[in-house]
Amino acid sequence: MRLICLLTALGCAPAFADCVDGTRAVTEAERTYYDQTMRRLQAAVPAAPPGWQLENKPVYPLGNSTCKGSAFSRVALQVSYANLELIQASRERSEQSRKEIAELRKLPGDKQAEMNELSKQSRLLQRERPKLRTAGDKDGLQALETRIQELDRQWAAIRRAHEASVLPRIQEISAKYLAAEEGRNYKVRFTVTVNDPSPAGAAMAVGQAAGPGVLQIGSVTLRVDGDPALAAQITKLWNLEPVRTRS
Repeated sequence: MRLICLLTALGCAPAFADCVDGTRAVTEAERTYYDQTMRRLQAAVPAAPPGWQLENKPVYPLGNSTCKGSAFSRVALQVSYANLELIQASRERSEQSRKEIAELRKLPGDKQAEMNELSKQSRLLQRERPKLRTAGDKDGLQALETRIQELDRQWAAIRRAHEASVLPRIQEISAKYLAAEEGRNYKVRFTVTVNDPSPAGAAMAVGQAAGPGVLQIGSVTLRVDGDPALAAQITKLWNLEPVRTRS
């Protein structure tokens, strides 16, 4: 939870349960440091290279309160890059699998004609219901319902038999698609965290903004989540080595 919400200095509500001595208001100095540092982080985010899309830049908001006795801690920004070519290829594989399965589920011509005939007979019998109800013919109505139900059972039996016959092939196609997608991650997420509440760090935060990909704000860590090969393509845009790269 604290990796998601950062630390209590950012005002994450779930973390307040850890505030043994209660909470305190975030100071103006902390708020200024947070706002100015966040602006510099956002300015440092490199644009997406060709074939990639910068999907979002969710900023963890600064809350109004934190635990008493706690020092201002971290400011962080998450950025996601998506590889459009790989995502499109995944979509095409999914669509191809969907089409193959839909084709398998289609009934052969003779079976479809048989089902259509059963449906036609059922509809014709259903039209007889009002007449029998009006005449008060309960026995005739019961016999009619029995005939309709039998036609419906025959219709469903044809469908079930076909589904059973193609099920192994459908499972094979599904398994092949899932195997191709297993473990794949077409997005690279960066979590940039500034860990320096000192006066020197704050002074760096209010200095001149660095260019895209250049982080010169106090003590900075860069965590990368995603496929290592994809992450390497994006990491090189940053003038900072990642502390940890994980798939």
